[in-house]
Amino acid sequence: MLHPMNGNKNGGRPESEKFPTANQPLPSGQEGMEPFSLPTLSPERLRFDRCLDLYGPLSSRASTPRGEMSTAISEGTFALTQLEQLGAMVGGGCWSHLGALSLRRSIAAPPKEIELVLARQLAVRALCEKSEESRCVKRFVKEAAPAIESIRVFVEHPGRRTFKDLYAARDGVARLAKIVGETPAIDNQLLLSSLEAVRDLTEAPVIRLLREPVCLVHREPTPAKDAPLWNRFAHRLLHFPFGPKMSAAIVLAGVGFGIVKSISFLKHINEVAAIMAYEMSVAIFTPIAHKEKPERDNELFFTPIANRLSNDPSFQRGWTALGLLDELYALAQLSERYRDGGSFPVVAAQDRHSLRASKLHNPILALSGGRSVANDFSVEGSRVLGVTGPNSGGKSTFAITAIQTHVLAQLGAPVPAAQCDLSVPDEMFYQAQDFNQLLDKEGRFGTELLKTKEIFLRASPKTLLVFDELAQGTTHEESRSVTDYVLKGFKRIGSSAILITHDHGVVASLAEEGIVEPLKVEFQDGLPTHRIVPGISTTSHALRVARRIEFDSSAVEEILSRRGFTPSR
Repeated sequence: MLHPMNGNKNGGRPESEKFPTANQPLPSGQEGMEPFSLPTLSPERLRFDRCLDLYGPLSSRASTPRGEMSTAISEGTFALTQLEQLGAMVGGGCWSHLGALSLRRSIAAPPKEIELVLARQLAVRALCEKSEESRCVKRFVKEAAPAIESIRVFVEHPGRRTFKDLYAARDGVARLAKIVGETPAIDNQLLLSSLEAVRDLTEAPVIRLLREPVCLVHREPTPAKDAPLWNRFAHRLLHFPFGPKMSAAIVLAGVGFGIVKSISFLKHINEVAAIMAYEMSVAIFTPIAHKEKPERDNELFFTPIANRLSNDPSFQRGWTALGLLDELYALAQLSERYRDGGSFPVVAAQDRHSLRASKLHNPILALSGGRSVANDFSVEGSRVLGVTGPNSGGKSTFAITAIQTHVLAQLGAPVPAAQCDLSVPDEMFYQAQDFNQLLDKEGRFGTELLKTKEIFLRASPKTLLVFDELAQGTTHEESRSVTDYVLKGFKRIGSSAILITHDHGVVASLAEEGIVEPLKVEFQDGLPTHRIVPGISTTSHALRVARRIEFDSSAVEEILSRRGFTPSR
């Protein structure tokens, strides 16, 4: 039995555990939350084709989403907000490499069309229910995983393919046809359309190439009918793939053919002798022949067939559908994998960005099972949060959580919060200090300011911005001046912004003008609780950090003494 990619059967969650249902009561604290509702959606907009329009065919070689249909996340933002790690942890619930690939691609560019976001959430909710329909789809995903892998190996094999790969892919398609044929009708439109696309894949005319491989590349012209028998036979042999069993069949057929020809047509004794000699040599040296011929078989048969499959529209749609089903299956397991449970967010299309959440945990920490502190979160258009506090106090985690929550919500997944409602942003940015600037002519300050300018030119009222320090690499006074006019500019645009900084003075100044809402890391008994509360932290507790890592002034003196460096006189 194939196990999920994290090594645990059923994704590490027993089937006996209850999944949350779409109609279950809200947990305590959610009573005031707006009930989940959907606009009237036209069926054709909910079909699987919307996913194909968004991402195109799914393969390891082509997976770039179309930017106008997804929330833009830059490469830097993707890395800084640990979305790669989030994808790896969520993808642990996938049963196939294809599902993990589909999930990673969705995380890199989550859909921003509200209809598609809600359609995905409906599909995930359906998979969370303890119903026969849900169990059928889950069983399909699990049983299809080995077939998907065998097809993937043949279609996307980077090197030489063999008959073993061809036979495995052929059997994989047959297995898929059997499984999808046994799956009953599904009410959810997105799940149903995906299963229909898989059925179309198994019935596509191009699939016949796996059952009856033919030469798609002709390097030498076919000999004329009146050409010598040996030339015609040799051409046919070179343009027909054969494995060990086929080799034996050809040998026996050739020997029989030679005997009949020698008896009936003695005038062709020379050709018959040549054919028999060739076939006998194949019989003797079949292992050698079988090692040499695969290279030509791969060139003339297997690679062209794999290319024909990967470029066939029916195969592309079905292949993408298989990845999407596995991806949705992994997302449906998140509520049970979160340490403190989760809820489905209320997602809306608004003219301005907004995110409001109660008892929101960081998704990665919630999935890891480690210690996680929940925070309330409220950031909306034209609202700038200024977060101050010490290093390792939770400021960056607080900001990263906002972006990760948006990504999961746009994929239709539950989020680790008691309640959450948000709008879909057009772009999300996370800017932090970059110390790899040896080739930048502008220097540290100029390079960072150019990045801020690029964000400023692209920002809109629907944009979510995070700045982990701003305008660094210059004097304290100039840094404050730049931070002041940049944040005022973003507020005029109407973007939601979060500023993480140790400069409590600039936060206090902007708070007095009503530009920034001040937040700080909470402390109890001299230690950070990692909760973010209203207020301004006037100290970064640098000396406490120095003592914790044993590099305060007394530690430096001890090191110098131990190394023999006495104080100079």
